[in-house]
Amino acid sequence: MRLTVKQALSIEGLNRCKVVAGKNGLSREISCVDTMEIRDIGPWLKEKELLLTTGYSIQGDSAKLIELIESLHNVGAAGIAIKTRFWGTLPEEALALAEKLSIPVITIPDEMPFVDLLMPLIQAILDIQNEMLKFSSKIHNQFTELELSGGGLEGIVNMLYELLSMPAIITDRNLKIITSAPETIDLCNIFENIHTDLQLWANDSNTNSDVKEIRSDQYYVVGRKARFKGDVCSYILIFCSEARFSEMHMVVLDHAATTAALEYSKQDAIRQRLSRMDNNCFIDIIMRNIKSEAEAQHRAQNLGWQSPPFSLVVCDINNFEENIRGKSEMEILSLKQQVEEYIRHIMLKEKILCTIISKSDSFSSLCASVNADELVAIGRMIVKHVQEKLNIKLYVGVSTQVGNYTDLWKAYEEATDALRIGRKKLENVVFIEDVQFERAVMRDENKTYYQQFLYNTVAKLEEYDRINNTDLMHTLLILVENIGVRSKTAEALFLHRNTLLSRIRRIEEITGSDLSQGEKLIEFGIAMKLRSII
Repeated sequence: MRLTVKQALSIEGLNRCKVVAGKNGLSREISCVDTMEIRDIGPWLKEKELLLTTGYSIQGDSAKLIELIESLHNVGAAGIAIKTRFWGTLPEEALALAEKLSIPVITIPDEMPFVDLLMPLIQAILDIQNEMLKFSSKIHNQFTELELSGGGLEGIVNMLYELLSMPAIITDRNLKIITSAPETIDLCNIFENIHTDLQLWANDSNTNSDVKEIRSDQYYVVGRKARFKGDVCSYILIFCSEARFSEMHMVVLDHAATTAALEYSKQDAIRQRLSRMDNNCFIDIIMRNIKSEAEAQHRAQNLGWQSPPFSLVVCDINNFEENIRGKSEMEILSLKQQVEEYIRHIMLKEKILCTIISKSDSFSSLCASVNADELVAIGRMIVKHVQEKLNIKLYVGVSTQVGNYTDLWKAYEEATDALRIGRKKLENVVFIEDVQFERAVMRDENKTYYQQFLYNTVAKLEEYDRINNTDLMHTLLILVENIGVRSKTAEALFLHRNTLLSRIRRIEEITGSDLSQGEKLIEFGIAMKLRSII
């Protein structure tokens, strides 16, 4: 609902005025009226404003009138109504510019007081605004009732379709369709056709606009962002058969966006409460505050946890503080939710029943009885997927299987130890039974002996490589892996036997050890493992 220049010209007073230029602009909207009796009104002009003037302050100055018409065009004003008693005939060049820019120029009879124009115009504008307020209040009440009755996002999209008679889609913050209406129209294909444009709009940090208009082959699409705590939580899309989205339609869409944000607020509160309950139970078990298996089972199953036997897979975000630097609270929450969603997606895809408990940058998955090799493979899938989709690196630790909830502390200890060892060895996914030696060393509080042992074995060789830019440590590693068999070592390194013998002699000189002795090779093998975790 709006007042156009054409409609205004039928109001008492203005119906005695005459349009002398810019007739193509008669559809411009009037939302306010002002008068001008100074030369430089440009800085005070407003969008959708109809300017009334006697023209006295710029009489005879054609250049100033042309400048005024340009200023009206630049701000998107409705037009200008002018008395000609001080001008006589308006300059042809000014009228030609108004015609070109579609700025309505209306002449006012000299004897007509401005009040005869202002009062009816202002009354018409107020009447429209009053109707808009009534309409907005009615729509607000309808959406409020819907939210209070628990209609959810599906109820919102259905109400939009009912009120607008236009197809509608609601997506999440990642532009994934949540719900749509009506079901009789395949909106998914149409949505895919405009997805690139929507993605550009969503990722454009230089625009603060919450509304976007996109033209597709079949529809004129109006998009509206819904915000929760200042950040986008959802997108609402309306599909019009033509460009006929009115101001009344926008009122409905604005109320729908507010209601969608309230729905996300409610869902977020529920999600946070459930997450706290999960975390409290999880912490009570791993801290061994719960002694009885019956109590642990009662609490866990009330929360819908996976039943034992299960293994625990713990995923940690690497450099979490760096990944969230400069992000808002909502963006951090979204990031963690996306990581959790990807973990759950991979688990479901691989048909693994699991319960995921998230805390800060860590995600613990209680996975139904499956073998360790399968869980390690799934862990690698998760790492790859999250890296590709979010450019975030994960480290994953996998525990052995436990048969009781009260043994969860043991599984958590194993998984986090495996994860810590993986970080030191730069291995993304580690199963605890594959690193038992490293775990034993890591758990030993007194590292003095190990450090001395490393100094007497490989530390000197590492220092030599660093200073001389050689790779003797790698040669020693391959020799140890091949149990001292020099022919196999030379083949693995693509070296001539004499070249290998020369390198071995150099290693022996630096370390003071005879590498032909099996006992020394064992010591160096142990040292190689220790250096990655000490």
